[in-house]
Amino acid sequence: MKKQSFFRLLTSLLIGVILISCDSDDKYLITNTSVYGYKVGEEIPATSKNEFSKVRKETRIKGTEEAQLEEETVYILNEDSEDLLEFFPIYSENNRYEHSSFPNTGWISVVSKKFKTAKNIGIGSSIDDFIKAYPDYSITFCYYAIYCSHYIETKELPNVLFVLDEDNCVKEDEVITEFLPLKRSHFKKTARIRAIFIR
Repeated sequence: MKKQSFFRLLTSLLIGVILISCDSDDKYLITNTSVYGYKVGEEIPATSKNEFSKVRKETRIKGTEEAQLEEETVYILNEDSEDLLEFFPIYSENNRYEHSSFPNTGWISVVSKKFKTAKNIGIGSSIDDFIKAYPDYSITFCYYAIYCSHYIETKELPNVLFVLDEDNCVKEDEVITEFLPLKRSHFKKTARIRAIFIR
């Protein structure tokens, strides 16, 4: 009886460990429309989820397509002194928030290596890791993109852009267009994902 009770206890503990591990993995899962429980289109979090996290507001200066400078507001989720996510508001044509109360999320930038897709791709993954996980990949150079001029994507996650380090791009065609398809051969072997955007 004692042996049976011991094995039952051991089995319960092992199942608990497995469940906790699965929950931990799912917690940092990047999906096609959400990450960490946040979705594009929903209200940007005004407050943090717990006592160990906080949301701060920053105003940044960015360049525009017309080579002008303008201010941009970003909301950053920080947990245990580490920045995890950045939220960018939806703007209307007159550059005001589309919602009069707290702004809604236009897109989310993943800035922590904690977050991964279901196929274990995240910030720091190599371009070859991505291609192995998602053989249907495509690589694009966007001339007008401010934050993501070189990115790789997959049809499995059509709303997610995986931004590559442009310094590792060894070749671009001379003809500059708004969207220019690139090949794997255009990048060094050391090319890695430096940012992830959910739009």
